[in-house]
Amino acid sequence: AWMDAGIICPYMMYKAYGDTRVINRHWDAMMRFMRFRRANSPEFQGAKVGNQWGDWLSIGSNTPIEFIDAVYFARTSLLMAEMARATRRDTEARMFDDWFSKIRARFTADYALEAGRLKVDNQTAYALALDADLFPAGAREGAVRRLAELIERNKFRMTTGFLGTKVLLPVLSAHSRNDLAVRLVQSRDFPSWGYEVSN
Repeated sequence: AWMDAGIICPYMMYKAYGDTRVINRHWDAMMRFMRFRRANSPEFQGAKVGNQWGDWLSIGSNTPIEFIDAVYFARTSLLMAEMARATRRDTEARMFDDWFSKIRARFTADYALEAGRLKVDNQTAYALALDADLFPAGAREGAVRRLAELIERNKFRMTTGFLGTKVLLPVLSAHSRNDLAVRLVQSRDFPSWGYEVSN
């Protein structure tokens, strides 16, 4: 996820300003990076490449690097498809859409259990996979339910690190769990944003 900034940053600049020049300026470098990603994931699976920070500073929970890499390979493929369409690169858009479909199928084979459960059973895993649209429609409700259970079971505290924390509240809100998102925001217990403010 950390190395994917070379895709995510130009994408966010494009979304913020609606200016495709940033895409065109960085397109060749982004394509080189995506070819590097593809070479390290010949079966569209997650891989251990680059540094191993992953969900850095998570608390009492570990999300395997391969899992995180699979999620971000999917996510960057979607971003590349969108940027390709925005700059009329139709062939590349179709290619990245196809990559996403293959990554999602491989992710399902490697990590999915029944009823929206994952083999990696922690808050970060569910938040990242939901954010990257890796659950089929019929499994999303079960995944959201499991994420809520994990938060409740931890006395309404996060176990997420850098990567999981970023998407946790938006994912909860996007799936009709504003109650949990607000409770996490208002918490003053460690670990929380409120704890940092209080201290």
